[in-house]
Amino acid sequence: MNSGLRLWLPIFLVSSVLALGLAPSAKADAIYTLGVFRVDTFSFQVPGIITGTPFANITNVQSTPPFPCSVSSVLISGPDTLSPNIVTFLDPPCGALTSIFSEPINHFGTFNGLGGDTLTISEATPEPSSLLLLASGLTYLFGLRRKRIG
Repeated sequence: MNSGLRLWLPIFLVSSVLALGLAPSAKADAIYTLGVFRVDTFSFQVPGIITGTPFANITNVQSTPPFPCSVSSVLISGPDTLSPNIVTFLDPPCGALTSIFSEPINHFGTFNGLGGDTLTISEATPEPSSLLLLASGLTYLFGLRRKRIG
């Protein structure tokens, strides 16, 4: 068997096992997409579902055209309560839009607001190639260490 293949085959196998083992523990981000009735759709990504806090202020918001005013921030109020609301602050002179919901918005899913607004909270999946790259790098470092010791 070729010595190069003999070295790379175990590295590949260990990398695959590490990548598969790390995949379930990778924490996914949550993507919030708010469709304001007859106005626009806004989305933002946060490290996880917003729960347990009375207020959450998000400033990194993406708006889809053709809405004339851009979003400056979004305030989520009472996500664990029975009547949570989301206030979308727009750049002047547009003001703010309020979306009121009739159930807690503290889990993945689609929620319908009282005024026809729709909120979808979805899971952003981690990129598998980055996990494989991390696992192969760790395996390579382990292989170098083993080669120097042996």
